[in-house]
Amino acid sequence: MSSLQRYKKTGGFIQLLSLIETFGPQKKEKFLEMIEAENAVWAKALRDKMLTLERIFTWSDQVTIEVFKNLPQKNLALALEAIKPEQKAKLMVFFSAAEKRRLEDVLTEASPKPEEIAANMVKVIELTRKMMVQGELRAEKFDEGLLIPEDIEAKLEAAGHQIMVNKAHEEPALVFNLPSDKGGHAGGANPAASADIQNMQRTLTNLLRENKALKDELHLLRDKLEAIKRIA
Repeated sequence: MSSLQRYKKTGGFIQLLSLIETFGPQKKEKFLEMIEAENAVWAKALRDKMLTLERIFTWSDQVTIEVFKNLPQKNLALALEAIKPEQKAKLMVFFSAAEKRRLEDVLTEASPKPEEIAANMVKVIELTRKMMVQGELRAEKFDEGLLIPEDIEAKLEAAGHQIMVNKAHEEPALVFNLPSDKGGHAGGANPAASADIQNMQRTLTNLLRENKALKDELHLLRDKLEAIKRIA
């Protein structure tokens, strides 16, 4: 069964997208590669619509701080500890002196472990996605590339189907040299024989296309199996 099948229903795309956004970098890339081997159209759409910390910091400071200030205080302190110094400097101007002291106290009370800080950054992504789904952040105002069209699942399926059709049409047509008519018409062709050959040509072309489609499907299944083995 296709690993994408369960997500092709309405709402499935954002469900899958939200899941992948919680993965660590290596697991995320392996999972996307597995999806790409199965359906390149879906893989590209997922990459295009995916939230990352780097993407969040391409937005205006006012939008980025809106995300961070919605974090619980401990999560906020850990997040500020994890980002780059120049990113932190941009955000700290939005905090009062008292707020800064409270954030410092959180880190002083218990020194966070690297894995705790890394896990906390997933919460930043989760919160951002939640705010977008609930309409608290309007992507059309700061990052139109994040907008997810209605019925995106059906549109992706249609786009994938069209690509397959286009590839099928690009298959080279078979060319036959028609035999000369041996019934006395020099250089001519027997109409009945020509019709039979044309029918054979069409049939063989269709068979070759079907054979190629089966080979492509087998190749994708093999790649998927290898990807699953690597993840396991």
